[in-house]
Amino acid sequence: MHCKSILVLLSCFFLSVFCYHSLSDFCHNFSLNQTCQGAKNYTREAAEFQLEEKNYTSVVIQPRRRVNVNSDSTLTTSGISWYSKIPLLPVFFASSPTIPEGNCKRHALRYLEELRNGTLWAVQMFDASTKYPDGIITGNTRHFGNFDGCYDLKTSIPRYKFDIETEDEEINGRYCLVKVEYHKMSNFSDRKDPHTLEFDTNDSVWEAIKEKGDFRRVKRYILELALCVPDSCGTVDIKQALAEPLKEIGLENDIFIDITMKGNCQAQNDKAKLSTVAKIYCYTILSLVLLVIASTWYESTMKSDNEKDNFMLLDLFLCFSARRNYKSIAKTTYSHPGLDSIHIFRVMFMIMVIYGHRSMQYYTNPTMNSHALEFSYTLPISIFLYNGPIIVEAFFGFGGLLLAYYVLMELDKKGKIDFIKAIVFRYIRLTPPYAVLIMFIALILPHLGSGPYWSLKVGLESESCSNNWWANLLYINNYVNTDKLCMFQSWYLSTDYHLYILSLFTIYAFWKMPRRLGYAFLVSIIFIGCLIPFSLTYFYGVQPMFRGLPFMQEVREDDYFINHYIKTHERLTSYFIGVLGGAIVYDHKKSLWKLPKVTSHILYLCCWIIAVSSLYLGLKYYNPNAHPSKLETALYASLSRPGFAFGMVLGTIVLSVGEGLERLQGFHQPSWAQPISKLTYGAFLVHNINQVYDIGVRRIAQVFSIHNMVSDLIPDIVLSFFFSFVIALVIEGPFRNIEKRLLRKEKIPKDQEKCN
Repeated sequence: MHCKSILVLLSCFFLSVFCYHSLSDFCHNFSLNQTCQGAKNYTREAAEFQLEEKNYTSVVIQPRRRVNVNSDSTLTTSGISWYSKIPLLPVFFASSPTIPEGNCKRHALRYLEELRNGTLWAVQMFDASTKYPDGIITGNTRHFGNFDGCYDLKTSIPRYKFDIETEDEEINGRYCLVKVEYHKMSNFSDRKDPHTLEFDTNDSVWEAIKEKGDFRRVKRYILELALCVPDSCGTVDIKQALAEPLKEIGLENDIFIDITMKGNCQAQNDKAKLSTVAKIYCYTILSLVLLVIASTWYESTMKSDNEKDNFMLLDLFLCFSARRNYKSIAKTTYSHPGLDSIHIFRVMFMIMVIYGHRSMQYYTNPTMNSHALEFSYTLPISIFLYNGPIIVEAFFGFGGLLLAYYVLMELDKKGKIDFIKAIVFRYIRLTPPYAVLIMFIALILPHLGSGPYWSLKVGLESESCSNNWWANLLYINNYVNTDKLCMFQSWYLSTDYHLYILSLFTIYAFWKMPRRLGYAFLVSIIFIGCLIPFSLTYFYGVQPMFRGLPFMQEVREDDYFINHYIKTHERLTSYFIGVLGGAIVYDHKKSLWKLPKVTSHILYLCCWIIAVSSLYLGLKYYNPNAHPSKLETALYASLSRPGFAFGMVLGTIVLSVGEGLERLQGFHQPSWAQPISKLTYGAFLVHNINQVYDIGVRRIAQVFSIHNMVSDLIPDIVLSFFFSFVIALVIEGPFRNIEKRLLRKEKIPKDQEKCN
């Protein structure tokens, strides 16, 4: 009897040992058990949950073994591919032994238990997280999960049945984006193939993933994965829970894994309330709107125009009349065949600016088919989009041309110029709508939405404006805190303002000189302006142009953008080409001579050839297999921008002094161009707000296609010019009228009003 009992006990013992080893092997071979190997360190409930989940959360792929001399060892000793062993991130986090002690760990374990029981809130939290990244090979590296399922999650969890000391707790969802960077640790291939966007499908997957220096490609070795956790967990808790365990998994598979968070976690409880300053801002804007309504109504009740000018206070009040400001926008004064052509170019190039900035959303937002975006860089015609930043030179050229023309007119009329007055007037013209929108971004915009990238994009934009508004309003933000630029496109206003001030003194010096010497003086400034980018590129290896690339998620992190692209001293050339052109057009007023008809048409054609060539020759700098010489690169850096500006300014000169160009002049002066041109400044200021908002609220990956880009562009144009029209009626127009009444103290000639 005793012998039988002993035999039974021994049998049970050996059976339990056998089961233990079988269970260990089971855990080792399944993906979820990357966390299960440390189960003995967890609570009993968490371990039981993991073992239970093995049956339906892991898929084992047994690939056929084949010999490939170029292949890496993608199989572990147990025959399981590394990419089939990626753990379920939400379970991996909650069951991690490295979560710091505290509420986060306690709530994470409760989450595991409720998930095992199928409780709604726990399953919703699990459901909102990314389970397994898909589409990595085609460049879909950012996975947002279900933002609203996490962000809107609120629950009150009851205490345990036998726990009488604790009370019910509230758990809310916290949505986080975990950035995972992974690399193969061993170099399995030393091949130095030409950069390509197509790979041998029989080669190792690492050939398509690893970094090879091809700047056109999305970085497939960096993933962004959504993780929904209890709101008691912060970025430090999450990073500590994931970093070490993931590194251990990576080491087992010869892969280096690193985790970064960068503060991109958000919960509803974190959202700040509207500040007192924000409320004051809202009341101020509301007061302006009411003032516009009252002024418009009052003007409509007045019987005669003479009645409007009787009292200064009444006249200032009527400066806010929407009726008066609308007439100012709608009024057309075509009087110069060359200068009037600038209006249509302003409209056309502003639409192109909006289009270019909209295309950058495909770098920032998750894109399902990033490989299509990458492939577009190989198409020669795509350079007209990707080298689009060069069109900014046209605005600089036109600005210099108009300034030179009207300042020379003023100097010939009065014999002097009040520099301080001119600089102050320019500041007052630019600043009111600019300041209103800066304050809107800093104070109001963060409260208007939510989304996976809301804190990362809208929050960053708001923080930049909150901290650096003063640099914008002093027009020094292209030199101060450039990595935290408020309104990234605002660098243009600072650069233009600096060049405006410098050009005032230069034009005055030109006017004082004999014309032949004066023109040589302007050409020498242009030559010096060309030498600056040439020297930087030739001697210091600075890239010749700004390149918008698929991996670029934040333009303010691009070294070339913040250190070269936005600097005034690297933009001298285009503006002073405009000044030179303005002097030529003005001096021609005194002459009856005209360019012959044939020459005029040839030169007009040449202006477009020069401009398009300056843009198109940048194609090779988007080809990683092209290796232009230092001299060639430096020449392109120094001549491409002035080349485009020269083409546009030359076109204006030809239309001014050419003969037989009536049809071309009519084409460049449609009746609608001048009114819409007056709205381009407001559109320039406001268009990026709509685009940043769109990035912030987007929940799902987008598809890159020409159709989708155009579909996004049309609402962009409509909204930008609509809000620009509102700004012109409520802010820009009234303050311009006040500036004329109070500061100028005399009516400005119509030509000068047109220039301003």
